[in-house]
Amino acid sequence: MGNSDHHNSRGIALADRGWLEEAAKEFKKAIAANPDSSHAHDNLATVLAEQGELLDALIEYVEAVRADPSCPTAHHCLASFLAGQGTDLAISEYNKALEIEDDFPDAHLNLAMALAEKGDFIRALKELEISHAQSPDDIVIHHELACCLIDVRQYPQAIMHLKVILEKRPDHVEALMDLGIAYTAQGLYTEAEKSLSSALELDAENAAAYYHLASLYAAWQKQEQALGHLEKAATYDAKLIYMWLQHDALFIPLQNNPRYIDLFERLEHDESKRHENQ
Repeated sequence: MGNSDHHNSRGIALADRGWLEEAAKEFKKAIAANPDSSHAHDNLATVLAEQGELLDALIEYVEAVRADPSCPTAHHCLASFLAGQGTDLAISEYNKALEIEDDFPDAHLNLAMALAEKGDFIRALKELEISHAQSPDDIVIHHELACCLIDVRQYPQAIMHLKVILEKRPDHVEALMDLGIAYTAQGLYTEAEKSLSSALELDAENAAAYYHLASLYAAWQKQEQALGHLEKAATYDAKLIYMWLQHDALFIPLQNNPRYIDLFERLEHDESKRHENQ
């Protein structure tokens, strides 16, 4: 046991100096001397994560929990790693899968979604284009491609893809909403109104559809219609609507409207109450 502690302490000293390879060797010696040393597994995992060996780091964090399930530090370290590195680990593993087999549309799709989560929409778009080329009849892939095109503000291309989807699936509510969003961004307000209204005909309680119609009417300078649809959206999903309103520039023209102020303050109050009750 003492031998394990000695190697663990030496590994910490080496890691503090930035000598990561030497530190990893010491932590491995500590684990060899005592496989149940939760701290040695945690320390090795931390060094591996700093070296970019994310899969091996995850394995060591899990081993730390297995070695001592009652250790709060082990659970905390595992959780912190997953929270901070989970998406990077996913990207790394999707890339490894594609190195082995590039003709893998689902891997390209999921890699794209992980990249988009990191805000890397350009690389995400590239992966979605590959995925779509490999599986052109997959509606999910096609739709994600259209959404990414909206994210990078390539609205005409997004509209083209969304129209193709709706030719095959006229009842695709999400595609109708995204088409409305793209039309709104292009200033094609009549077309946007038609698409979003069609989405509501298919799903009359869809908070997002009411919200995007409200966005359209706000951009169209039809404040009363915008406020009516925004209030309707809030009746179906107040929490979501409050979150969206905090970052949506389309509603800036309404921010001095007493009716808008009343709605926003009510949503803010309700959200505050939810946090207090958690």
